[in-house]
Amino acid sequence: VADELKKLAELRDSGVLSDEEFAEQKARLLAGDVAEAGDDKASDTASSVEEPVVASKRAVEDDKRGQAPAWAYVLLILVAAFGVFVGGLMTHHHDVMSYDPNAQEGQLIGCAADEGVNCDVVNTSSYSELMGIPIATLAIPVYLLVLILSVIGLMKKRREPLTLILALGVGMSLYSVFLFYISKVELQNLCTWCVRNYIASFAVLGIALIAGAWRDRVVPMALVKASALLLVGATLLAMGGERMYRQSLIGEQPKELSKQADAAKLSSSDEGGVLEPRSFKSFAVDRRGREIVYGTVKIGPGNRWRGNPKAEVVVIEYADLECPICRNAAVHFDRLYAAYGDRVLFVYKHFPINRRCNSHVRRSKHNYACIAAKASECAGDQGHFWHYLETTFRNQHNLGARSLRSHAKALGLDMKKFNQCLRKRGTPDGVKNDTNELGGLEKMRKSTPKVLINGELYTGGLSAEGLAREIERRLGTDEGEAAFLVEAFGGGDNAPSEIPQDLSEMQSIEYGDLKFQIDRFEAGRDDDGKAVTGKRVIPSTGVTWHGAKEACEAAGKRLCRAEEWFAACQGAAPKDDNGNGRIFDDRIEGSLYPYGDVHRPGRCWDGHKRNAYRPVYTGEHPACVSRDGIYDLTGNMAEWVGDTPGKAVLMGGFYEDRRPSCLTYDPNWGPSQSSIYTGFRCCSGGEGK
Repeated sequence: VADELKKLAELRDSGVLSDEEFAEQKARLLAGDVAEAGDDKASDTASSVEEPVVASKRAVEDDKRGQAPAWAYVLLILVAAFGVFVGGLMTHHHDVMSYDPNAQEGQLIGCAADEGVNCDVVNTSSYSELMGIPIATLAIPVYLLVLILSVIGLMKKRREPLTLILALGVGMSLYSVFLFYISKVELQNLCTWCVRNYIASFAVLGIALIAGAWRDRVVPMALVKASALLLVGATLLAMGGERMYRQSLIGEQPKELSKQADAAKLSSSDEGGVLEPRSFKSFAVDRRGREIVYGTVKIGPGNRWRGNPKAEVVVIEYADLECPICRNAAVHFDRLYAAYGDRVLFVYKHFPINRRCNSHVRRSKHNYACIAAKASECAGDQGHFWHYLETTFRNQHNLGARSLRSHAKALGLDMKKFNQCLRKRGTPDGVKNDTNELGGLEKMRKSTPKVLINGELYTGGLSAEGLAREIERRLGTDEGEAAFLVEAFGGGDNAPSEIPQDLSEMQSIEYGDLKFQIDRFEAGRDDDGKAVTGKRVIPSTGVTWHGAKEACEAAGKRLCRAEEWFAACQGAAPKDDNGNGRIFDDRIEGSLYPYGDVHRPGRCWDGHKRNAYRPVYTGEHPACVSRDGIYDLTGNMAEWVGDTPGKAVLMGGFYEDRRPSCLTYDPNWGPSQSSIYTGFRCCSGGEGK
């Protein structure tokens, strides 16, 4: 009887029996009704009691099995909310970097650009969109669905939502693996916010697995349909919001942009006129004299050219604006154009080493090559292709969108048209046609620079003299006369071999409002700690910023300011183009090196093996001189500049640096630190800028 009463109590507590039914059953048990009712009735009564008890136990067990751990849903809600936030943040970043004319590189919080890390590159690549929609935007509704399902599961205490979340987690994790591969292998850059989202995807999958979602196989169809409708609706809302935000950045499209206008612009180069279509057999001659045919190259109205459009000798260069060798070659091509512009046609063709706009390369080696090529085409549409090309090569250290706009503004371009051109999606036809042409030449190595002269691959050294020799041969010049002309044409380096004897100790420099005097040579220190300078002086080594400042002041001078040193090196007044208070990340106004735009080994004391060499006497390299007559600004000793400790910077690199330039600087040394290669030179005057 006690057992039966316990069972009845459980049935009442679980709701199977009402209070009245419980009281009636209890009274019957206590009164002995079951025993007196006979065997048949007793059996019926026991069965009537046992069946609801078993059913109740099954119901309780099923209810327990239908519940998911509350902790799982709480964690999923937090992870999904983070995913929605990251999706919104990266959508904003994608659209700003792609469509906002005032966007700045490297400004995304939590993603500092470093070697192999660049959110700007990853989040604006061709892989950052799916059918024109940022994939970050598509992540928002997916995480939102995970969040809503988690809330439902937590409130209803049901397991079914967890099964759907597991399915979503599998898909999200697989796609994250694919995106990680693209970033690492194809783009060769990672985005830290993207990686955080990958981790969130795997967290969704892991939480669902740990919570046992894999044991459940049946999900109510009503829940599946409702989730699908919710996902579609949320996706449409996210896409609509992104389009509205994008349009707010783009503004109205100019009415004058039409296919006819574009065709008219692309039919001429900066000098005007139309380049008549011509084609050349592309080939090379191997060491045995055998001809290797690659295919056919063409020139015509869509190309950027300069020189004589009717010339029989045609020099075609395929280049990448981020390629260092192409930058050096550009200087030689400028010399060739100055010498042969009336007899030779020079054609520039694009071949960016970046899969974002060039599918013919295996890997993306140059992050900014595509946008730089696009910017040059936009400048060419306004008749300034060659000026823009020169400026971009000179400032190859900074090819972000903001810098490219700065170059256009400096050239006086119509910035509204330039920005609209730069924001236009896709690869310009000029770039696309050029890359497809070189990419279609079988057996030819896909690298830059590539130079073809009347279709023949030029395999000599990329110097003006070497190219001039080949051009003279094509022009039909006699070999002896050609050799004489090339020798006369050479000497573009014009490196001085000795230092004049009557040089003053300091040189006065004046560029606009920037006026000062600067030591011609690096400084040493006498026994009293006073700065001394001149030819064949032992430069002071192991000096701190404080020591350099005191030495200059003891000599009646002062330590140079950064802008003064930079002006003396590049031969022009520096400008803070981006208004951030620094001059080292801005456009080069003069030359990249003291002696020109191309690094020339041996001109300065640089590029030497660690611990194998030491600093040399001042003036040991007469060719290491700027246009203003200042020596050893790059290499030998890294020079302290700055008029306060907070502005202390080491400039110019030192003898171990491979290619120190006017832009080489190190702001990470404290004013009280020193090394074997820290030195200085002094300035005076110019107290007011």
